[in-house]
Amino acid sequence: MDSNSFADSGTSRRVHSQVKRERELFAREAARPGPERLIRLLVRLGPTFIKIGQFLALRPDILPQAYCDELLRLVDRAPSISWEVIRETIKAELGADPEQLFARFSTRPLAAGSIAQVHLAETKQGEEVAVKVQRPGLPAQISRDLRKIRWLAGFLKVSGIAPFISPSELVAELERWLKQELDFTKELANHRRMYEELASQQTVRVPRPFASFSSPHVITTEYLRGTPFSDLIRFARRGEFEQIERLGLDRDVLAVQLIENSLFQIFQLRFFHADLHPGNLIALEGNVIGLIDFGLTDVLDVTVQEVQSEYLTALYNTDTHGMYRAISQIFIAGPNTDPEAFRRAFFAETNRWLIRLEDRAVNEELRSPTASYMITLMQLARSHDMHPTHSVLSMYRTLLTSESVAYHLRTSANLRDVGRQFFNDLQFEKLISGFHPDRVAAWLMQLQELARSGPSHIHQLLSDLSEGRFVLSVQSRESDQTRQHENRRTRLLALAILTMTLALLLTSISGKTGSWEGLLTPVLWFLLFAVLTWMAILWRKLR
Repeated sequence: MDSNSFADSGTSRRVHSQVKRERELFAREAARPGPERLIRLLVRLGPTFIKIGQFLALRPDILPQAYCDELLRLVDRAPSISWEVIRETIKAELGADPEQLFARFSTRPLAAGSIAQVHLAETKQGEEVAVKVQRPGLPAQISRDLRKIRWLAGFLKVSGIAPFISPSELVAELERWLKQELDFTKELANHRRMYEELASQQTVRVPRPFASFSSPHVITTEYLRGTPFSDLIRFARRGEFEQIERLGLDRDVLAVQLIENSLFQIFQLRFFHADLHPGNLIALEGNVIGLIDFGLTDVLDVTVQEVQSEYLTALYNTDTHGMYRAISQIFIAGPNTDPEAFRRAFFAETNRWLIRLEDRAVNEELRSPTASYMITLMQLARSHDMHPTHSVLSMYRTLLTSESVAYHLRTSANLRDVGRQFFNDLQFEKLISGFHPDRVAAWLMQLQELARSGPSHIHQLLSDLSEGRFVLSVQSRESDQTRQHENRRTRLLALAILTMTLALLLTSISGKTGSWEGLLTPVLWFLLFAVLTWMAILWRKLR
């Protein structure tokens, strides 16, 4: 055999061996579960698609829960940026080399994410800080990658995953998400606001922002020394619970506080962190939760917040009719919506959920019947061409993610139990706030005004009534406000007559010493005070 034949034979064997290895690799990939194949695909496609994977992890209404669980692990999976690029970016953004700006600056990244890379540094005042530097050229790259998302949506359909959202709607939401993440100026403003809003909270902490070391592509904040939730979840997945205990951390406490604080931000602050994936959560000493990365936040207006509170309060108290009244206001009906069909489907699904709540075997199988029901309800609304507003969708995503993180920590904390207690406490706080000294003083002043001017008004009303001068104008077509006003006047008249009757009774029995008079007097005084209070309320509404 000549040398050329030997070489050809060797080349052939190498090619054959390579083909065999590729076939084996393909076979192993094909044998992997669907979620793992999707993760490997996103990692290969690059940083933008890793961020998209994190987005999809927070949308159990689009993907099956198994996919969301796996995608939630897509934290810090992006390739790191070279130190030279980081150095040049900081110089261009902050006007000097990192070595000049800081007393110490680590060239090794603390974390490499899909949008930015984080480095540990120390200010000249001795404060440890985390410097977050945006990847260069991201806007152009994201614009290119967004055009590929339609292909990804097609991949999901081919994989047998049926999203409950149209591809165009999904692309629009992804684009809005990614553009928010790229706006570091807005993120710094969000960070500063959250830092101020949560400063008094004992169970959660936001690092102090450093505006002087921040720019449109660089954000510098206080460095929180703790354990990322992503590490805690890895320990929990491997059953290494003693490792978490050695860190001085309690999984159950952290899980409950995460859900509680999500509810607090949404329903009391009405401004909330909308990207609670494990990489943005730090477990600190004393089971305090550190929040970082505020590129995605959202706001609930007062009306939406009230309706959502009504819905979730009804949900946690299994008030199905209250749930339907509220949910009808939450979702926006489309041109193809059949309200009656949606009502029937809503009550059918809700009854199934109530049965699951009572079935212990199902409760052990499902990690959270309430979360599953909320996801199903969102899918049900979409199937009837009813859509939530952006802020409502963001709220649901945040609540479901907080419970998902609690689940991955292998705890029993869930939205139903924590939420019921939260809303009970919230209603109690609202009740107590009604007895604030300022409000009580205002009520007493109104009662004093009524006691002073009430007799003359009552005398005038009785005179008008006895002499036929009192007239209630009735119109066949009147506004609700006018009708309510007239009704209040009528009730005020009736109460005035009742007040005079009680006063006459008290006058007639005053000074008498009989046993029944003694028993009746305090009752009459109580009734008189109650009627006067009611009159004060009506009088205030009429003014």
